[in-house]
Amino acid sequence: MNEISYEYRLKQVDSGIAYGRRALALAERVRWKPGVARSYNCIGINYYMMADADSSLKYHQQALDMYRGLGDSAGVGWSLCYLGSVYVNVLNDYPKALSSLEPALQLLSKANDRKGMARTLDILGVAYLDLGQAAKALEHFQKSEKLSESLGDLAATGSSDLHIGNLYTQMGQYPQALDYSKKALTLFKRVGSKVGISSALGSLGEISCVTRKYDEGIDYYRQAAVVDKEIGQKLGVAQDIANIGAAYLLLKKYAEALSAFQESFAIEKALGYKSGMSNCLANMASIYANAPDSFLNRLGKRREIAETTAQEALRLANEIHTISDQKLALETLTSIYAKEKNFENAYRYQRDLVALNDSMVGDEKQKEIAKREVQYQFEKKEDSLRAVQEKRDALASAEIKRQKLIRNYTVSIVLIAGAFSFLMIVFNSRRKKLISDKRVSELEMNALHLQINPHFIFNCMQSINKYMIDNEGKLASQYLIRFSNLMRLTLENSREKEVSLSRDLSALELYMQLEALRFKNKFQYVIEVDPEIDGETTLIPPMLLQPFVENSIIHGISNREGGIIKIIVSKEENMIRCVVEDNGEGRKSSVEHKLSPDVKRESLGVKITQERLEIIGKIKKVATAMFITDLADANNGLSGVRIELLLPFENEF
Repeated sequence: MNEISYEYRLKQVDSGIAYGRRALALAERVRWKPGVARSYNCIGINYYMMADADSSLKYHQQALDMYRGLGDSAGVGWSLCYLGSVYVNVLNDYPKALSSLEPALQLLSKANDRKGMARTLDILGVAYLDLGQAAKALEHFQKSEKLSESLGDLAATGSSDLHIGNLYTQMGQYPQALDYSKKALTLFKRVGSKVGISSALGSLGEISCVTRKYDEGIDYYRQAAVVDKEIGQKLGVAQDIANIGAAYLLLKKYAEALSAFQESFAIEKALGYKSGMSNCLANMASIYANAPDSFLNRLGKRREIAETTAQEALRLANEIHTISDQKLALETLTSIYAKEKNFENAYRYQRDLVALNDSMVGDEKQKEIAKREVQYQFEKKEDSLRAVQEKRDALASAEIKRQKLIRNYTVSIVLIAGAFSFLMIVFNSRRKKLISDKRVSELEMNALHLQINPHFIFNCMQSINKYMIDNEGKLASQYLIRFSNLMRLTLENSREKEVSLSRDLSALELYMQLEALRFKNKFQYVIEVDPEIDGETTLIPPMLLQPFVENSIIHGISNREGGIIKIIVSKEENMIRCVVEDNGEGRKSSVEHKLSPDVKRESLGVKITQERLEIIGKIKKVATAMFITDLADANNGLSGVRIELLLPFENEF
């Protein structure tokens, strides 16, 4: 019955729990402790498949305690592996996950339990992937895949392949992600693992949607929903349908999107899943507010319906304190009130949204600190094990020296010196890479602080307030919407090391539009991109050009009429050239402006950009460059500045 319970985890968890309890009662009746422990784990696995963390942890802990009492190291290893699965996939508690999975791998390796080793390696890979250690995650997935293939365990092989596909999806390497996800789906179908089939179909749907193949993605999500219905995974069905709605919304098929979100909401309401309910309501409110009148004219007071729906989404999100749901609801409310020209409410929700974004940045920092602490403890443990091993090697070398006298003594010294030199080289290389990565992150964050600073935000708020006082409602609405979009784009781009050229230029254009409004359209701008460059797939470091555009506006053309800013992006062999040019006053002498805070800030922006380019050049192993040229007019007087940045050309695919 335990085996039946274990098999039902992939098909019908309710039946799996029932069979596990029957097996437990029978084992307790005959006082067979190994059977009792096995029953605990089988019940715990089925609760894990239901995402019931508390129940799953309770049963796996009972199994662990019993196996320890029996002195069964393999049983202890399996129980620790199951506990690690819950900590990784349900609770996202990585310190506890690693503290369970690492000893589990040691025990199962010592017992030569290759199936348990493969399972543990696979879950460790998931943990490392979530911790941002993609290379280490891939190494563990590949080891797990190899072990599972040698055992002929198709379901476990499919799991490793699916996780490798997810890794490649996160890295933006979609052809590889597609190959592995399809391979996983084939294996799951061969063994009849419906949970695996649903997961693989969901991954294929995600790949299709991120590559803009929305109809194909919808088809995959529908297939996943059919499978989830068969195995009674109601929450999985709701999430599949919500994914379908999101795809329809991107296609601007509002009727289909609204129907999908309403269906998903009904299921999640029955299950009491408030996060999903809030997400669906926010999307429905957006549809009510923005869909064409021809689609929603039957609703009558559609604006009131949109407001009420978005308010309910925010209420649910606040109840469960989920920041992502709160953010979506606040964004929706801000957009609705701005469209209605209700600037007081729009400003109030925009202010709440900015505060929430600030808290998200702080929360991300806390997560990063936790991740670094886990990595530090892991490396510290590795160093300790390395020291023990080096001590053993030294003792062995001493014994060899004693037995083989002078000749072997010399050879041993050479070998030890070589090994030590190699370890030092590896250590220094790793240390330099960590320092370089850390410096890149610091510079990118400094660039963010330089770009969207408190003075700029204050000026924007003052401009909005002035438009409202002067009863210029249309201008206030335009300004507020553009400012909101700029805040969102800036925060999103600042978290990435590289973004698409189109995304970066979109943020830059929004910034110039806001400044043009603020300075009463004293200047115009032109953005020219080489036709050979695909803006969607070409990648550049974010926020490199903005400080120079700001300098052109503030110091070059803000005090004169007819100003022009040109932004030109062109490709030169394996490099990309970015140019910012203005026809302003040109750079004045340092004597005139040496005490100006803005000039100090300008110099700091140039310095940080130079440092970023140097580190990018070292990482990419190419020669980056920055050139600043004063432009002259017909009388050889200063008439603008030209900034040129030379970067390595990077393509997403």
